[in-house]
Amino acid sequence: LQQTRFFVKTFLYSWKGYKKVGEDLAGNVYFAGPNDMGSERRWVEYKVIPEDHIGTTSLPVQWRSWLSYQRKEAPSLEELTKSRQHQEWLKGRVQELEQEEEKLRLQEKLDHQRGITRDPRPQISLLEIIRKAHAQEEQQHNPSEQRKE
Repeated sequence: LQQTRFFVKTFLYSWKGYKKVGEDLAGNVYFAGPNDMGSERRWVEYKVIPEDHIGTTSLPVQWRSWLSYQRKEAPSLEELTKSRQHQEWLKGRVQELEQEEEKLRLQEKLDHQRGITRDPRPQISLLEIIRKAHAQEEQQHNPSEQRKE
């Protein structure tokens, strides 16, 4: 039933001059076409509307930018896939850093209980951690390029 409805909508949209521009990894479909004022209208047909749906917050940032006319070209599936892979890598890296931090805290607690004192660790901001993670990722993807500082 949903596929039939999509087919009918697509047929009607093409009859009115609207065109399918693309879709995201979640299956949402994006359209563009002329509006009554002569400019381009852009919108999304959600595959499934999330219960916590508030505006376009559940959409990829690349598509939100396109919908709000902040970018001319629609994002490609390759761009969306690369972005998702980067997000997954970054989540994994953050988990690794959190585990390392927890180990250091436990070691400091044990040292304190044993009466061992060490130089305090320098405080690193989250921004510095993210910058280092991005730099490491760039080195992994481009090992032949030297880091410029």
